[in-house]
Amino acid sequence: MNSLAKRLGITLVLLLMMFGVGHWFKQPAVLTEDALTVAPLLNPVIEVRLMSLSGSKPIPVQIAGRWKILDGSKPGHPLLHPGSGGFEGSLFIDSTGPQLGPYRTNSEHIIVETEAEEALWLDTFLYPGKLHIRTVREKTGRVSRLDLSLEMPLEDYVMGVVCGEMSSMQAGVHDALCAQAIAARTYALQKRGSKRGLRDDTFDQVFLGLDYRTTQAEAAIEATRGLVLQWEQALVPAFFHASCGGGTANAMEAGFSKKDLAPLSGTLEPACRTPRGIWEREVSAEKLDGLARRYRIGEWLQGISTIERDASGRLLEVRLLGDEEHEDLAGERLRAALSLPSMQLIEVEVQPDGSAIFRGHGFGHGIGMCQTGAVRMSRGGSTFQDILQHYYPGAELVPLTSELRYLLPPLQ
Repeated sequence: MNSLAKRLGITLVLLLMMFGVGHWFKQPAVLTEDALTVAPLLNPVIEVRLMSLSGSKPIPVQIAGRWKILDGSKPGHPLLHPGSGGFEGSLFIDSTGPQLGPYRTNSEHIIVETEAEEALWLDTFLYPGKLHIRTVREKTGRVSRLDLSLEMPLEDYVMGVVCGEMSSMQAGVHDALCAQAIAARTYALQKRGSKRGLRDDTFDQVFLGLDYRTTQAEAAIEATRGLVLQWEQALVPAFFHASCGGGTANAMEAGFSKKDLAPLSGTLEPACRTPRGIWEREVSAEKLDGLARRYRIGEWLQGISTIERDASGRLLEVRLLGDEEHEDLAGERLRAALSLPSMQLIEVEVQPDGSAIFRGHGFGHGIGMCQTGAVRMSRGGSTFQDILQHYYPGAELVPLTSELRYLLPPLQ
């Protein structure tokens, strides 16, 4: 039995203390949508990693029409196999690297390119773009797994994110979808130079293939094509999340930025805090005591106290109290460690077996645009400019033309 259960006099309590957060909200600068001039809009290439398809298991692949395999590990990407009129088989790994059906490549990085724009199915789902397949090896040199990614034009990628991140089958959400498209486009470009690459899951932005396209999503892409958010001659880190639970967070205070960014200063959102929005999660005693051992503060966890909250009640910093020492921790690190929906905590209830039930509001990190709030604003008649002004105050809405090429980090 866990030692917490043996000490009934000790409870896991959140002390509702506030240490003078000093959180304030600047008046937002009006977002300006420059008229799209005759200058052509840029549509740079984006590469997104397919996390659920990467690994060591064989992947069903189907290709319609003409296709070819290129050697991505060599300059100029020379041709490895010309392919043929269609393909149906599996992608798998052997000791030499990736193998597509009967085609052994003997290359660490291959590129599958189709002649038609919509001709590639992976695990029965239709995807756009070129397929990059990279070999990942262990330190011993043994092949471990394959890392799959798609290379495609930015606007095709944004379509997949809009369909993956928001429901585009509802009524009255056009402007919310437009705001999502602009945020997704800006975020992708801002992350374009990242060495780890852009992922297709909640670690970055959920990206879905062509099977999930909807008329409303297509309309949102067309209405906002090429539009991005900038602030002080740089792209805004356009974070977003499912529900803020009462207010969005200041990115610097929450540990998402090394400097204070006006567009990510946070805003109160009382309409997102409702009794129906309260979540509940039970965390085992083993997992709680694991925190104490992980941070070397003892063998078991005595409690968690609040060091700092923001204006909306989100825990920015907490103190873990072990049986020997204590450790101060950013709220988001605790959320990740315990797999909690958010850090808008309102109650922690200790159970007789030493586990604890956490209750709170909101879903996600709380930085940037609240998707729940964006939908509510859209249905209330707000434009996508209004929504972006609300969640990214001070940001400027600009078309991505050649004059703004300096905003683009190079593709790794």
